[in-house]
Amino acid sequence: MTAYTFRKLLNEKKFEELYTVLTNCTLSPEKNLKLYNEALWLLGFLSLNWRNDPYRALSCFNRLLQSSHALSSQARTAFWLGMAFKQLEARDVALLWFQRTATFSSTFYGQLAQVFLYRFSSPYVWVTHPETFLNPTAPVPAHITDSAAFNLISAFQANNLFHGTQKEKSHTVNLVYNRMPDFMSKIALLKSMYHLDPSLTVFVYEKIKHDYKTVSFLGYHLLSQLAPAEKLENLYNTLSGTPAQKQFIKTLAHAVVLVESEFRARANSPAGAEGLMQMMPDTAKEEKQKLTRGNLLKKDVSFDLRKASDNLVLGSSHLQTLIAEFGDNIVLIAAAYNAGRGNVRKWLEKWGDPRLGTMSTLLWIELIPFSETRRYVKKIIEAFVVYTKILNTEFLQSSVWALF
Repeated sequence: MTAYTFRKLLNEKKFEELYTVLTNCTLSPEKNLKLYNEALWLLGFLSLNWRNDPYRALSCFNRLLQSSHALSSQARTAFWLGMAFKQLEARDVALLWFQRTATFSSTFYGQLAQVFLYRFSSPYVWVTHPETFLNPTAPVPAHITDSAAFNLISAFQANNLFHGTQKEKSHTVNLVYNRMPDFMSKIALLKSMYHLDPSLTVFVYEKIKHDYKTVSFLGYHLLSQLAPAEKLENLYNTLSGTPAQKQFIKTLAHAVVLVESEFRARANSPAGAEGLMQMMPDTAKEEKQKLTRGNLLKKDVSFDLRKASDNLVLGSSHLQTLIAEFGDNIVLIAAAYNAGRGNVRKWLEKWGDPRLGTMSTLLWIELIPFSETRRYVKKIIEAFVVYTKILNTEFLQSSVWALF
């Protein structure tokens, strides 16, 4: 059996057959950890949402929590443990799991757990750190520089870190990161990367991204670093819509650029997507024609998708096209940006439309048949929420969390 087989049965709505297969399979974490975790996840997911068996779900999610290591997996599992206890009406225990999930505050499920806690009128504690860590140019405190972990950083600095390949650099940083004794030392590593090799900050912040207050300064870049602020304002003023809608597109564009290209203007994919927002040439051509028809562009204007401002114009126009069809539903917009509008229409027909209340948004996301698109939607929401904090557009969060 493979993960593809599991998902195929799910996508064909063969829930009972999938449940039987998952119940009877003899996978072990030693032989295939990834497949073992996928089977546990799906069995718990089916047990809770289709068989109304929260006890079986708890068993699966508890085992999964022990075998999964990625932050996003830990957050997802902890959240669904909370959902299982919520279904059992064990409110206090559910809140504990949502509070645990909320500590992963830049992951999709961590952010969603914070919303649930707010609705439950239950406080949670942000993961906070001294203000000095929010400034990349601030000196590292003595108690950090004196630690054994920081000495390790000095050691690999001395080993000509700059002269290795990107893969070798990442491998070295990963080894050092895994030997860090505490969170503060990991922050010191992040700060060192900012000074040593800024390209590695993205690699490090992915490992500690549950603290948005740190990564918002060191990991989440701004479009104003790539194009003049005046030009950006002209770009978003060009788009039709209310000021709030333009702010929505601007904030969403930041999230898309981070997820698609990590702010690399000349990024390209094997599929042919180019630039900051990874525009496909055919899509870019359609958007240029749309802007020309609307007299927002002159017909003879040429575009280079590897040029930051050109890519942002066409990419933001494409976001506006998706908004015209799907409204301000960031889940459907993100899914369509990644997998195409045609696929999203098919999924809405197959599973129901969350906008009409025929399917919960959370279940709809987890039922997306493409693993890449499932991850993509969550990453876009993660980045969007953080950017609302950085760009002072937090009022936009209400439109996101109203979906759940």
